[in-house]
Amino acid sequence: MKKIKSSRIAFYFIFIFILTISTSALTQDSQNCTLVGRWAYGECYHADVVENIAYMGNGAYLQIVDFSNPSNPNELGKLILPSFMREIDVVGNYAYVANETSGLRIIDVSNPANLVEVGHYDTEDFAVGISVSDNYAYLCNYDEGLRIFDISTPSEPIEVAVFDTTGWAYRVTLQGNYAYLVSYYQGLWILDISTPTNPVLVGHFATGGAAQGVALKDNFAYVANGRGLQVIDVSTPSNPVEVGFCDTPGGPANVVLNENYAYVADWYHGLRVIDISTPTNPVEVGFIDTDGIARSVVCNNNYVYVSDRGNGLRVIDVSTPTNPVEIGYSKTTGLSAGIAVRDNYAYLAEEYTGLRIIDISNLANLTEIGFVSNQNERASRVDVAGNYAYLSSMIDGLRIVNISDPANPILEGSFKIEENVYDVAINGNFAYMACTNDGLRIVDISDPANPVEVGFFDTAGRTLDVAIIDNYAYLADSDGLRIVDISNPANLTETGFFDTGGTASGVVVNGDLAYMADGTEGLRIIDISNPANPAEIGFYDTDSYARSVEVSGNYAYIADYYSGLQVIDVTDPSNPAEAGFYDTGDLAQDLAVVGNIAYVADNRGGVYIIRNDLVTTSVQDHSNTTTPVEFKLLQNYPNPFNPSTRITYNLNSPVLVTIKIYNLQGQEIKILVNEFQSAGCKSVVWNGLDEQGKKVTSGIYIYQIKAGNFTASKKMLLIQ
Repeated sequence: MKKIKSSRIAFYFIFIFILTISTSALTQDSQNCTLVGRWAYGECYHADVVENIAYMGNGAYLQIVDFSNPSNPNELGKLILPSFMREIDVVGNYAYVANETSGLRIIDVSNPANLVEVGHYDTEDFAVGISVSDNYAYLCNYDEGLRIFDISTPSEPIEVAVFDTTGWAYRVTLQGNYAYLVSYYQGLWILDISTPTNPVLVGHFATGGAAQGVALKDNFAYVANGRGLQVIDVSTPSNPVEVGFCDTPGGPANVVLNENYAYVADWYHGLRVIDISTPTNPVEVGFIDTDGIARSVVCNNNYVYVSDRGNGLRVIDVSTPTNPVEIGYSKTTGLSAGIAVRDNYAYLAEEYTGLRIIDISNLANLTEIGFVSNQNERASRVDVAGNYAYLSSMIDGLRIVNISDPANPILEGSFKIEENVYDVAINGNFAYMACTNDGLRIVDISDPANPVEVGFFDTAGRTLDVAIIDNYAYLADSDGLRIVDISNPANLTETGFFDTGGTASGVVVNGDLAYMADGTEGLRIIDISNPANPAEIGFYDTDSYARSVEVSGNYAYIADYYSGLQVIDVTDPSNPAEAGFYDTGDLAQDLAVVGNIAYVADNRGGVYIIRNDLVTTSVQDHSNTTTPVEFKLLQNYPNPFNPSTRITYNLNSPVLVTIKIYNLQGQEIKILVNEFQSAGCKSVVWNGLDEQGKKVTSGIYIYQIKAGNFTASKKMLLIQ
């Protein structure tokens, strides 16, 4: 968990009082939720190249691609990691990965077709940069500085030292006995690492820009500092001095050197080639626009590989530095910003790329079947109605895509406005657009090729979401909930308003209740039976920042930004209570819910498909497609309990299952299950009786599952 919620701590206070098990109880990544599918593709932030083999990040995937023929790259293998791939260093048979929120991951890449994670170390904060030398890995860990690990035994990395940069430690380059570390705000740090267990600061240079990358040649450090390429003389490490500078049009994010040239990843301005034969006078001699966001760069002979975020890994021939030419690429996807689900398809709005259509008929094997570009216009949300998908854009208004053939989506129409359209809802022949600075705009879409605006209502805040029920539009405005009468689109009037106290960014209406995702104020539940007088009847303070909300059955599902998916029991709307959670790998932006399955758009983490295990049946039949990805025993619920509790468990293959209850003395109390069972999500209720049908006394009990080679146990508390 990225943040521990006080109510969750309170829930476990009895356990803490009786047993010393609080750490395991509070640091789990999920409760009553199971991951049943994952679309983990995303942007490419970095790659390492050994000979013609590229080890690249593709969202949460480590992907290995053979570029022997750059115009026809061949994937050799891939492995999904817990979080987003930020940087990678390949040494020998191992890939060392800075895995953002999941720290250091060590992967055996000796057989690309069968990649295996052999070791890891979960750091706090964000692991964003890594370099390896000898038996040590140097990990840039943002606010926690530089972390140094002994990796002589890859399966057991051991932290041996920390250097606090007092700012964002971003990237590190090693040369000789020195580590050259760039910190986003503090500039260049030079550390003596002759004794890795005791790094010593010997020099510092304030670069004056957002230092994000550094490369070394001779006695000079070349820093990509956000303003341009900075050349620093480090011949005297204790007294680094700037001697040259080359301004670039973008914001340099990284740099690599080859002979007399520096190759700079220049954000929106692609690859810049700079002649550094005279370090005191670096001069740009060539460039190529990579079309995406050039984030990182690596050189291999006459080829430069540019990590171009949503535009993939681009291969540039620089044999003539003044005329760089692209000769190949390996594609990646974009940031998962919004999602809609209908039938067997998920429609994914990717921020800088467009609309991606994913076949979800088999949740264990998601497949992309269609895509239409948004031309870098920052897609934010998507709604689906009839044969069309409606894509809102933070730059370019509304795009209307014909999806009658999901494998061949076609852009059929658009409504362009100079305004940020954050969300869109479709009702009948109208599109209702939530505009961040321009309120509610209504567009007639009866002719998708020629949408026409028919109504407009300017709110006092920033409108981020909209829900339509009958003659009312319910707006998540930064000030709260606004209810607008839309019976006459040409004459919109505000009927009611409720100040939610936070930054309302999501709204869904269920019956007479509006459920609001209210930023730092969590979930707000508002009675709208009288639209002119909305009144709050319940609230729940979520872990971080409630971004989006959906309701299915007795549960509200919250995309809670830093904390992933939160599942709230709203059986009693006046007293909502947390029922489960799943901590996703990045930033939960949006979600769609079908039955008990939540599809979470997780920004750089792709899409998480998560089942609410407290609902034993789904409105949508996934009996053949939601086989769990792993054996798992979940925490019983409720807990503590009286008189009964439900134990939920997952089987990913048919197997003989036994579940037994023991007391703390190890005595067998009850056999709950002893049979062969099919794969799937299962549950069994224990009513607090022993094998003879007698009530057991209050206290702590252990329940244990054995399913084939899988064994697990957990503790529960009965209060009579």
